[in-house]
Amino acid sequence: MKKRDQLSDEEIEKRLCQQLSIEEKKKRADFVIENSGSLEDLEKAVNNWLKNYQDQL
Repeated sequence: MKKRDQLSDEEIEKRLCQQLSIEEKKKRADFVIENSGSLEDLEKAVNNWLKNYQDQL
């Protein structure tokens, strides 16, 4: 951000502080897909979400 947007350290800190926490983002989300495991785990999670979503249509 500093180099790309030519921001000072203070401006970067201000922007970061204005963002919602991960916990708050999760509370507001319609769904959350965890992406902390393997690619295979992610594919399974996405496929499970898609199946559940399609079942609701």
